[in-house]
Amino acid sequence: MPVAGASVSLVRQHLTDALHWGFFQAVGGGSRDWTFSTVSQYARAWGFRFTFAHAPEAVETFTRRDRRLKGSGSGTVTVRLPTGRRVTRSLPFEIRLPRPAGHRIRDKRHAR
Repeated sequence: MPVAGASVSLVRQHLTDALHWGFFQAVGGGSRDWTFSTVSQYARAWGFRFTFAHAPEAVETFTRRDRRLKGSGSGTVTVRLPTGRRVTRSLPFEIRLPRPAGHRIRDKRHAR
């Protein structure tokens, strides 16, 4: 059955292009700046897991900016960091995230 206003061949071509482009592949977890909102009791985003004792009654928002994670809303959430560490906080909160494994601090005295 054709889509209103579009030919079947055009729709097929767009779907083929999307598949080749990787439209349906998983999103990479390397972003250090993002905002995520949820009303789910269990949620995942960018390698983080968010767990509430009860489903939120309002939208809860989490924002990552470099090594800072902020949570806004109400209630208590347990955040499982990509490192596996669990942190439980009452909303709103702000925490400093640990440095990634293998991160080296460069000594400026020896920089060339």
